[in-house]
Amino acid sequence: MFRFIKIYPFIIPVIENLINISVYNPCMTCGIYSITNKTNNKIYIGSSKNCEYRFKQHQKELRGKYHKNDHLQKSINKYGLTNFDFDIISICDIKRLIKEEDKYINKLNTMNSKNGYNKKSADRTIMSKETIDKIKQSHNTPKYKKWLIKNAKENVWGNPKIKKRLLKNQWVSMHTPEHKQVKSIQRQQAWDLHPEIKKKYSANFKEKWDNNESPNRNKTFNKWRGSDEQKEIMSKRTKARWDNPKERKKMVNARKKFGSTKKFKAKISIISKNRWLNSNYKKKMSDKRKARWADPEFRKKMQSIKAKNLQVPIKCPVCKKEFIRNVHNQKICSKECKNKHRKSKKKKE
Repeated sequence: MFRFIKIYPFIIPVIENLINISVYNPCMTCGIYSITNKTNNKIYIGSSKNCEYRFKQHQKELRGKYHKNDHLQKSINKYGLTNFDFDIISICDIKRLIKEEDKYINKLNTMNSKNGYNKKSADRTIMSKETIDKIKQSHNTPKYKKWLIKNAKENVWGNPKIKKRLLKNQWVSMHTPEHKQVKSIQRQQAWDLHPEIKKKYSANFKEKWDNNESPNRNKTFNKWRGSDEQKEIMSKRTKARWDNPKERKKMVNARKKFGSTKKFKAKISIISKNRWLNSNYKKKMSDKRKARWADPEFRKKMQSIKAKNLQVPIKCPVCKKEFIRNVHNQKICSKECKNKHRKSKKKKE
């Protein structure tokens, strides 16, 4: 206690100085400030309890290139911080800061990118309908769209560093399962509702594929296509999809749709005939079937399936009487019905 009493009088003036600096500092001005560009005369409007301290914060963030307002940051990177003026417009109480700021934003129309750098109103949460309508009108003009295209080509895609960064982010976002689901739904809707899109895509793809100089006709792709590596990769993918019951349903439905068409059947018949003409393909298929049939479990399954199918009755298409498969007795159907039934089979074949 004795030591504290001795030191206490020396601490009093230090505390008084700190209180005077923090409370009675004449440089602290509560009001509305502006940041103006000398060349474009564009303005950024804000409000703060201590405008001088807020100017220092803005300058620090803009020099470090991590300011929240991208439009203001890009303009300062282009013109330099010395080309901007930091001024106090009006002084007001703390309670009236938001109202006064909204007045100046609406008067000077700083929400419009042509006149200012503000992106939000003074509330910082929701923009008014008037400001939203003004922004939409300004952005829907053809001049603004042309300016955006030029700016993107010159400053964004023209810069190789920014281009690499954007392509990386795009690649990561495109290969997420959520993005794939959204895109698949959108494409299915467009493909089903708009048949014109289907024709355009097919025509453009055929034109590109017919040209030998097109990038789609890549030599490396043609070498890889049909190789053993591609077959192994595709077999693994199809097995994984077939194990999943949801994807199995999709695959079955797709096969039913495409398999029912005449064009698909004609293509498959031609492909199968050309395969069976090759002697190596015949040997492979015969070896596979022999290996399967050698397994006693597989043989039992096949025999049970055949027995069940033979027991199932079928209706005759002529007389519409039931009979067992591969059996057409004269007791059930007459000779005329039997001959008609055979003729109908030949016509279908």
